[in-house]
Amino acid sequence: MKTFTWLLAVLTSCAAVAQDNIGFERGTFEGWTLSYGTVDENGFITLYRNEKMGTLNEGHKIFSRTDGNDPRVGIPMAAPGSRYSARIGNASTGSYFDKISTTFIATPEKSLFQYKFAVVLQDPGHLTFRQPAFSILVQIDGEKAPCGFYEVAAGRGIPGFITRGTLIYRDWTTGSIDLRQYIGKKITISIRAQDCTEGGHWGYAYFDAELLKSEIRTGVFCLEDSTIILQAPEGFAAYEWFNGQKTTQIKTKFDKRSGIFVKVKPFSSLDEDCEIRFDFNPTTDSQVVSYSVSACEGDVLKVSGQMLTATKNERTNVRIPRPGYCDSIVIVNLRVSPRAFYEQKLSACEGDVVIVGGHIYNKAGVYRDTLKRVNQCDSIITTVLSVTALTRYSAKRVICEEDVYALGDTLIRHSGVYTRRIRRVGLCDSIATVELVVRPLPRVQSTKSICLGDSFRVGTTFLSTAGVHVVRVSRPDKCDSVVTLTLTILDRITAEDIRKTHYTVTLGDSIWLEGKLNKQGVYTYTWEPKTSCINCPDILIKPTDDIKYTIIYNRGSTCESRIPVEVTVKPCPMYIPEIFTPNGDNINESFLIFCNCFRQIEKFIVYNRWGEAIYAIQSSVVGNVLWDGMYRNEIVPDGWYTYYIQVRYTNEKIESRRGAFYVRREK
Repeated sequence: MKTFTWLLAVLTSCAAVAQDNIGFERGTFEGWTLSYGTVDENGFITLYRNEKMGTLNEGHKIFSRTDGNDPRVGIPMAAPGSRYSARIGNASTGSYFDKISTTFIATPEKSLFQYKFAVVLQDPGHLTFRQPAFSILVQIDGEKAPCGFYEVAAGRGIPGFITRGTLIYRDWTTGSIDLRQYIGKKITISIRAQDCTEGGHWGYAYFDAELLKSEIRTGVFCLEDSTIILQAPEGFAAYEWFNGQKTTQIKTKFDKRSGIFVKVKPFSSLDEDCEIRFDFNPTTDSQVVSYSVSACEGDVLKVSGQMLTATKNERTNVRIPRPGYCDSIVIVNLRVSPRAFYEQKLSACEGDVVIVGGHIYNKAGVYRDTLKRVNQCDSIITTVLSVTALTRYSAKRVICEEDVYALGDTLIRHSGVYTRRIRRVGLCDSIATVELVVRPLPRVQSTKSICLGDSFRVGTTFLSTAGVHVVRVSRPDKCDSVVTLTLTILDRITAEDIRKTHYTVTLGDSIWLEGKLNKQGVYTYTWEPKTSCINCPDILIKPTDDIKYTIIYNRGSTCESRIPVEVTVKPCPMYIPEIFTPNGDNINESFLIFCNCFRQIEKFIVYNRWGEAIYAIQSSVVGNVLWDGMYRNEIVPDGWYTYYIQVRYTNEKIESRRGAFYVRREK
């Protein structure tokens, strides 16, 4: 017995929850059990297997009336007149079924279970037990209730369904179950939607429900002529009243000696044989009640459902409609006490609030509030509230990256539109809206090399150490730029790094100047004065005069070393004989001078032993005989003679030389 009582308590608690949220009006599945499983078949019937609690792939979902219409067939996803409805199933394939169920106890006040549903199914044309399907099952203490089962599988020509391509669908339809004969019993509701058993097609449904009292409701009942307006429950396909009328609402004379009832039938595509009858049984005794009421001026009194405003001492009759028969008359003796009235003028800034008597005001106007007073009539205060608008201004500002903009007490570093309330002492605040544009700093990356001892300038910064340097460069009227420089320090080339820096060459000869370094590294070579060879470490020259070259070494674009190279040009060897023999043997008969770099002999003078000039020529071509030993048509005597010679080299330099030679005539 104790066990039974405990189970009943739990069942009643669950039922209460289900009744409170049976129409999903909380926007949740509270009070409902969600489950899913797989569908199969044995060649004759559909089999439902592996049922598990919970939901899969949004197979259970709540929709509100603001969610709009079904994307496939355009019907509302929430039932007409309802805030929320549930969807069971989804548009995903896979041989699944989705199910919701709830249990409650039928009561006199909740004796009509009325539900609404809409169905969307794919129609692949399988056998019926393999098709996508939908069902509603109502059970009473575990047994199927009369008129409590509805099931439909996809197919063509089903009453109430519309075909659209490969889909069939049914718009919202209402069904009802009369629970009056099951008061106190456990009612179980189960709704299921399923895919086809082959796994390639889907089906889903929308569902809503409510629990009502099985009754005919009254509208207006007039005392004078006993006329009454009656309203039958909505959601049925057909109505038939006791007097033959076939509308949901009728107006009739009430006669307590005759019965008033209405018969309703569900829609034919559900089960038109499930007819329900509702009877009207009003209370018909008239009543007159008299009592006294004390109130404060302006109070609104509720007397038997009617509202009275206390303005003065008076006696008044209140007529109370009673469903089904004569109205009741309430005689009210009203005694009214005056109230205290006050008026105040207040001002506030836009956005601020004023609290009067527990009410909050933030807009200009005239407000009337009641101030509670213990053991006295409340006082009435009238507040005239004026509201001063906040000063508003907007601006556009531009800053550079890494800078900040102060808007009130806010420091801003990023682009955007910002609105801040700026506090002002003694005044209403202002609202500032600033469109801030943050310009990025131009960023440049570079790699440079310099020689040891040099520096590289970035903006106003001079860098002379190796490494990665980040330098911010100021630019007038522009955002600074950020330069990231990778600086390499290179050793400078010295004279010790090359073979030699001084060369001597004989006039008329060529010589190689060797500038190749005896150290590692990649260099470019430039000679000054310029030569025909580009980027040559060694050059071949044929100078005609002393000359100074400079070899320029570049390693990278900014490390330059300049090494001077000097070239001295010496005269070519001059061969002057010390003896010649003008004796007629054709050997050494003339005085000749040998040199490869003479342009010409400017002067040649021969002197005897007494210093007398005995022979002279000018501007002689190199290679010609300078003297044949003749003086006054005779060969001069044997002996020593001196000479003076002046020569012009090919480089136009002039050189003079004096010397002596011996003349021998003997053979």
